Amino acid sequence: MLDKNLIVEDLEPEIWMHLQEVLDELLPPLKVLHIFQRKNFVRAVTESGKILQAAPEDLEDEKRLRQLYPQADEVRIYTESGLDAYDRMLQEDFVYEMDIDEYLDYQYEILNKTDGIRIYKWNTRKRHVFSLLKEWISEDGCYLFWVTKKATLFFNCILLVENGKLARLFTSGRYPDAKNNQGEVINCLKKEFCKPVHCVTMEYGSMKKIEI
Repeated sequence: MLDKNLIVEDLEPEIWMHLQEVLDELLPPLKVLHIFQRKNFVRAVTESGKILQAAPEDLEDEKRLRQLYPQADEVRIYTESGLDAYDRMLQEDFVYEMDIDEYLDYQYEILNKTDGIRIYKWNTRKRHVFSLLKEWISEDGCYLFWVTKKATLFFNCILLVENGKLARLFTSGRYPDAKNNQGEVINCLKKEFCKPVHCVTMEYGSMKKIEI
């Protein structure tokens, strides 16, 4: 999905600074309990680095695992041999030819298939923003993602898709005199790129309903 020569430019600081807030609302970070097991030694750590107490017998009981970290979306149990095998697969020669979104999917796919690694999942939501983009992007053209907060521009980004690949990424800061006006930005995009412009408009705080 990402062109290897992706151009990133014109990121207006006051607009781009809200990227993480928007991503966190669209795709709340997964809460994961990571457990390392070596014989009778067990170390359990949350995604934020908090260490929890766990015993070997806990690893065989899904209910006990959920009690350890009730907020968890999933629990991953690693053995040393499992981690070694996973690390080798992450560095196979062919992965260097993958697009970033393909590589992210590959990471999780092999995590589920590696001997010596077990995963208990209680949430099946999308794991990275590229999954959403694949749903939204249907053809070549410009894609304007426009997020308001109390009717005022909060965040935007513009994606130029060519030959099915994301070729250019920027914000409305590219057009200083029009950057806060969605209609004017659309006109600027049509004039500059001579391609269809698709708009996704959202209100921050209630971003589940998306208009395309």
